[in-house]
Amino acid sequence: MSHRLPFLPKLAVLAVALFGLLVVASAAEQARFALMARRADAVVVGYVEKEGSTARSETTQIHGKGLETRLVTDKFRGQAPVFRFTVAGEAVEFSGLVHQVGAPYPIGTQLTVLYDPLFPRNAELEEDAQGWAGVLASAFFGAVVLGGAVLVMIVFGGWSRYFPNFRLR
Repeated sequence: MSHRLPFLPKLAVLAVALFGLLVVASAAEQARFALMARRADAVVVGYVEKEGSTARSETTQIHGKGLETRLVTDKFRGQAPVFRFTVAGEAVEFSGLVHQVGAPYPIGTQLTVLYDPLFPRNAELEEDAQGWAGVLASAFFGAVVLGGAVLVMIVFGGWSRYFPNFRLR
């Protein structure tokens, strides 16, 4: 008995597989940054106005029974600190995370940043850097999503047409 997925579910499974692949690729880039990052002392040289966003969970009651929970994103204008540090005698500037209320660091504050030696403008505050736990969690999540999508395609997708020697036993 042959189980085949119709075209749209196949397309959905391929989209999920692509999403998993992108998450794994993002985790690989995060791991590359974590391995190659160099430390430098930076100074807050000013602030720039930017748009930021916050996410919150909102729960509502529907028709007197059951609850619906959804993620709501709120946009806001805020101030992002501009940091300056020196790499090989050249000044590099980048802006940090947007803050809704006030300036978290007075101008002139010295902080440690992590930067990519290949692309020094790819930098972040050391205190904001994602640790290895986050990298591994992203990689694991992406691998599970990708593996699940591939398994669904193998079992239900009719891959035997493309890979005639591949059989599940």
